[in-house]
Amino acid sequence: MIDKRGRSRHPLESFKSAERLSFASYGKPKLMMEKFDFPVGCPEFNAPGAPRSFSQMVNSMVDLEASDLHLKTGFPAFIRLLDTHLYPLTHMDPLEADEVFGFIEEIIPPERYRNFRETGDADFVYANLGGERFRINSYMSMGVPSMAVRHVKSSIPSMQDLGLPWIVSR
Repeated sequence: MIDKRGRSRHPLESFKSAERLSFASYGKPKLMMEKFDFPVGCPEFNAPGAPRSFSQMVNSMVDLEASDLHLKTGFPAFIRLLDTHLYPLTHMDPLEADEVFGFIEEIIPPERYRNFRETGDADFVYANLGGERFRINSYMSMGVPSMAVRHVKSSIPSMQDLGLPWIVSR
């Protein structure tokens, strides 16, 4: 996608959003999250007969260039996009505990899964069929299973990509 000035931009970079931080009573900040609709062509996880699998979710995460995927029982999946904010996926019904346990059991060895069920925490790495790697923390939160998935990029970004000043290169 090319903007008015001829610069190449990712389609989600220009995602418009309302103010995300508001002050609730007592002056404490409260995060307000907006819903994010998948772009055309991305899977709808709740379409009739469509399976909701962990591999589908991480593949969609790669396609959307999301850095994080958060799965928690009772909530839809949340993704962290380029603008560093979390967005709930609107096409997804809340996850069930058995479903999240199934995702964890599907991707780690049986002995690690037993250890997770005993201790309530497991850190491990997962690689999809495309060779993309993910760092995963599975944990119990308030008695229900949750997962935090971070996409580990295979290429190291340049200093220019990171937006660092030239003086740092010296």
